[in-house]
Amino acid sequence: MGIEVFPLSINSAREMARKMTAVVPLLKEVSMVRQWSGLYNMSPDSQPIVGEHPQVNGFYMAVGFSGHGFMLAPVASRLMAELILTY
Repeated sequence: MGIEVFPLSINSAREMARKMTAVVPLLKEVSMVRQWSGLYNMSPDSQPIVGEHPQVNGFYMAVGFSGHGFMLAPVASRLMAELILTY
């Protein structure tokens, strides 16, 4: 897995605000004070990688959920716990 960084500019923030106000017109009354962005991790095939690292014994990982981590967290955490305790 690699990392790509896409810098956010004030223009991209304004464009997002324009799109949001098209959907929710009442947002035109809101001022943007600051913006924040986070990393979005993805595996090359957009599928999560869950299990023990093939080269680092005892290092378990659950990564690359492509924005679905919150939705899949309950089952992924249970599978990780079972994997770590069983093997």
